[in-house]
Amino acid sequence: MPIVRASGLLVSTATFQVPDGLTDGGFVSPNYVDVVGLVGIACTAPPMNVGVGFSADEKKTQEEREADQSFHILLDSFYPSANDVWRDEGRVVIDGIPYDLVGVEGDSQSQMTRVRACNATI
Repeated sequence: MPIVRASGLLVSTATFQVPDGLTDGGFVSPNYVDVVGLVGIACTAPPMNVGVGFSADEKKTQEEREADQSFHILLDSFYPSANDVWRDEGRVVIDGIPYDLVGVEGDSQSQMTRVRACNATI
C-alpha cells in the first residue's frame, strides 16, 4: 500500500455512515450518522460516468441499471469494520456524494479494503 499511497491515485475521501435508527410517528428516519474510525479515509475517486447508459425508448430492469452504475473503490488501508457497515445497510459518502454499498472485501494479506458501490436511480 505505500506505493499506492505515493502514486497519487487516492485523491478522494470516503466516510462510512449507518442509518441513525430513529423513528418518527412510525416512519424510519432518512438520516445517517458517521461511523467512528471510518471517516475521512483516502480512496480512489469513483468515475463520474459509469456504463453505457440507455436511450429514452430503451427499457432495462433495475438490476441492469444498477449493474451499469456500480464501481470499485480502493481504500488506503485495511478496514475490516467497513464490512459491518455494508451488512447494516449503511452507505459510503465520497467527496460529499452518498453511494449505496454493494459489497466490501479485504485482501488476503489484510493490507487493503475494496468497496463496491453504486448510485442507483429509479
